[in-house]
Parts: sequence; structure tokens; C-alpha cells
Amino acid sequence: MEKIIVDANVVTGKIRPMHTVNNVPSPSCKGEVENNYLALFKEAGIPYCRFHDTGGPFGRNLYVDVPNVFRNFDADETDPACYDFTFTDWLIKRCMDNGVKPFYRLGVTIENNNFLKAYRTLPPKDPHKWARICEHIIMHYNEGWADGFNYGIEYWEIWNEPDGGEKPEDNQMWNGTPEQYFELYEISSNHLKKRFPEIKVGGYASCGFYKVAKQMVDPNAGVPNIFNHYFDYFHKFMKHITSPGHESPLDFFSWHSYSANPRDNVIYCNYVREQLIAYGYPECENICNEWNPGTKNRGKLIDCAYIAANMLAWQRNGLDMAMYYQLKLGSGYCG
Repeated sequence: MEKIIVDANVVTGKIRPMHTVNNVPSPSCKGEVENNYLALFKEAGIPYCRFHDTGGPFGRNLYVDVPNVFRNFDADETDPACYDFTFTDWLIKRCMDNGVKPFYRLGVTIENNNFLKAYRTLPPKDPHKWARICEHIIMHYNEGWADGFNYGIEYWEIWNEPDGGEKPEDNQMWNGTPEQYFELYEISSNHLKKRFPEIKVGGYASCGFYKVAKQMVDPNAGVPNIFNHYFDYFHKFMKHITSPGHESPLDFFSWHSYSANPRDNVIYCNYVREQLIAYGYPECENICNEWNPGTKNRGKLIDCAYIAANMLAWQRNGLDMAMYYQLKLGSGYCG
């Protein structure tokens, strides 16, 4: 076995959090209290937990999602009585009590069967009002509004995977056009950043950059249309938020990868960093906030090896945070 020598006098950089996660093992009150899974999060030193797909389909009609917190879009967004924070309060408090800070996704949970009917993935009918609703959610958790808290939650993500389908009707997350999402992001990010200059706003939880690695390894390789769509969507978004009259804050850019190969994941993160600099956001955080090596080898040592290899590879490259998807119990899509 080779010797590994560590010279503590040589500083090579900051250790970044590559062991952050999506969700907690169980958001059910009874299961959480009895098993105290979050004590394990504290023991592992997990610093952030992203709340997306929290609770299962439709957020179990209880957690995190804007339609779960503000149930009637036509109601008065300034009236505390129009908000239901009960379950999200409980979840966030237990996280905070165990040293886990929320990474709050403002939007909705994926609707896997929206080919039958889309319930919540349609663009908000009034993006300005949607931004004000989000403002009051932040007020509740950071300014004590509506019997709330002063948690100082930093990260507020505007929607998730609006690029998920080439056509609106094929998209399980956003049944609107790219332009409608760009408008929502522009309005919301500017409103929230002006109101709360201390928070970090960003998005858009891109489906990923699979095209980049595929063509870098083999320039002649064919690329599926959906990979081209993800790639083109990113550049359209960046061009929109940097165009005159549409300038928008982007404190972090979030994206996803379900590739096991550390080489590919390093290519993705370095490409994102290069593009953020090129578009004029050199200080923007580069966050992969959904990733895992897939379910093929789940429970095997090779799965652990892939996870460790990716976390180590990203430490040496341009990623600021990696969030494993996910730590909910019983999910067929996590480790």
C-alpha cells in the first residue's frame, strides 16, 4: 500500500461542502420523533439540506411547496391567516436544531403524471404576486413575520428544472415556455434581492450538461435532442438575465447530474464555472444540488466508491457545493 503524506503547512484551498443532501430520512412527525434520524445528520456534520420533492408527491400537500404554504393564490398575500406553515415549520426547526441549514426551493414538487393533468406546474398566473408570496415566506423564516423565526436562511432557489422537457406538455416541472420561466426568474430574483439583500437567490436547478462531456470525449458522438435542449436552455437563460432591461441577480447557479463517472462530473462543473465567468458572474456559486451515481449499484461497495470519488474530484475543481439526492427513506431514486 502506498504511503500518503500530508503537509499541513501547505494550504491548497478551502474545503468545500460536498456532503450536503436533499431531504431528510422521513418528514413524518411520528417517524422523525421516534427514530431521531436528524441526530445522525448532526453526527455526520451535514451543513445543508435542500428541500425539493419534500414529503413525496405534491409535497404531501403539507411541506415547503409554495402552493402548500399559500393555498389559495387569489387570497391576500399580506394576510398571515392565508399561510399554512405548520409542517414546514416543524421540519425546518428540527433541521436547525441539529445543525442542518435549509436550502429552500421556492416552487413545486415534480408531477410525474402531468401528461394526464398538470396541477401545480403551470406558470404562476401573476409572477409579481408569486414573488410577493415568496417574500412573505422569507419574512416568516428570517424576520419573525406571522409568528415566525429569525433563522437567517441564506439560499432561496427559484423553481426546479424548468428545462425538463422540450415541449411544455412534456415537462414534469414547468408546463410553460422558457420565456415564461425567464420572466418569473427575472421578476422574483430582483424583487427578493432588493427586499432581502443579505440572502442568496438563484436557480434554476438545470437538468444538466450531459452534452458537454459526451462531445468532449467524442466530438463526433451523437447527442440526444433532450441533451441539446438542456444545453440551449442554459444559454438562453443566461443571455436573458444579462440582456439590457432584464438584468437579474444570480448568487448561485444550480444544476443536476446523475452520472457516476467523476470525469464527466468534473467536466460539467468546470464548464458551468467557465460560462458563469464568461457571462459576467465570476462570484456566482456553482452548485450541483441533485446528484447520485444511479441505482444500478445501490447498496454495493462500488456505489460508495463512486460517491467518494465524485466528492473528492469536485474538491479539486470549480464546484462550491454538492447535494446528494436524496436521504428520504423508501425512495427508489436515491442511495
